[in-house]
Amino acid sequence: MSDRYSPREPVAPPTDGFKDLSGLGPSRLRQRRRRRPNYQLRRILASAVLLGAVVGAGWAAVAALRTASAAPPILHACDPVDRLNVLVVGIDPKPFPVSEAPQESKRLADTLMLFSLDPRATRGYVLSIPRETKATLGKAGEGVLGDALALGGLTLVRDTIEQLTGLTIRHHVALDLDGARKILKELGPCELHFNRPIKMEESSLGLKLNRETGWQLLQPEDALAFAFQRTEDELDRLERQQLLVRMWQAKLNSTWNTIWLNRTIGKAHDVLETDLNRRDFENLVMQWRRMAGRDLSFSLLPGDANPRGEWILSLRRWDALLPRLQKAPTSTAVKDLKPSVELLYDDGTEEKVILLATTLQDAGFRVVRHARAYQVSDETVIVDRLRSDERSVPVLDTLMEAVGPARIEVTSDTVSPYGAQLTVRLGRRFFL
Repeated sequence: MSDRYSPREPVAPPTDGFKDLSGLGPSRLRQRRRRRPNYQLRRILASAVLLGAVVGAGWAAVAALRTASAAPPILHACDPVDRLNVLVVGIDPKPFPVSEAPQESKRLADTLMLFSLDPRATRGYVLSIPRETKATLGKAGEGVLGDALALGGLTLVRDTIEQLTGLTIRHHVALDLDGARKILKELGPCELHFNRPIKMEESSLGLKLNRETGWQLLQPEDALAFAFQRTEDELDRLERQQLLVRMWQAKLNSTWNTIWLNRTIGKAHDVLETDLNRRDFENLVMQWRRMAGRDLSFSLLPGDANPRGEWILSLRRWDALLPRLQKAPTSTAVKDLKPSVELLYDDGTEEKVILLATTLQDAGFRVVRHARAYQVSDETVIVDRLRSDERSVPVLDTLMEAVGPARIEVTSDTVSPYGAQLTVRLGRRFFL
């Protein structure tokens, strides 16, 4: 018997349900964690969710700041609808001397293109204006548009084109040969199909081009020579420039690299002569890229050349084209136009050509002939001679749907003896 003052023996702890952890150190604890199923996967997923939340919050903050500080869109009120017309002037690399002193020379306009953006219809229009277009050059009297730059600068060029066409030009952009070189260098190479060999050299300007028929990869210097090359037919050069604009537009519209896009736009503004500041110029290009990329049409200022080589505006055809530059166009059925087409083929069966001719006749075309002709290309080429506003858009869409994938050649140096507005040179692949 013991009292409360007697010493007591220690009581042994129970052994049931108790594990000895004396030999379990930190390293073995980590090994236990690794043995848990999908532990690493859950850890990676948790890190990804946390990183996504941080990035999303940062992106939202940046977007909010941009929205708060963004300038309003550059859209100006034009009659009869909101329309933005921007004149692009390519300066002739060979200035016109006004005296024996080389430094006393005047710049001439070598290329004139009007970029028109319709924000309501989300469509763009590019109008090429021949530099030899006859017009009244202010106080200087009658002359050609190319001389307006030398007589009164870009202001006189804008005023003359507005008076000639009745359009309102909101902004202008001008660039010389060196500026075009820097911009093309940023845009990179492009791939074009040559329907005939091209060989040219301008040693004084550092331009040289020697390419054969077929698909060719053009480096920036080659593309510059392709656009600058002067031929006996000035309209052919304008169409080559439109072809390059179409390709560069597609490249800008399809790019996802916004860093490259912003850098390219910024460098372009640095080498251009324009009335737009850098921020407005960036907004303008982004609007054009977003809207005009969906629907982009090309045309030539309608007219005819007189014996002196001056381009005389056709008021009747211009009155028909003008509404398309002021409002969204109305669709025109091919059967209402009844375009004439000829089919040329070399390697293939005539039965398939006759079947294609029947299909085109049912669609509204007038097939004036189908005949064998020497053809070395595998690709089908469509020669378009409509050369007026955008009538060729529904026509070419219907024609390509019937023929299949084809390369379109917009040309003016080939005249059909049968008066065909379109010539389809069927390639070998059409008969496969």
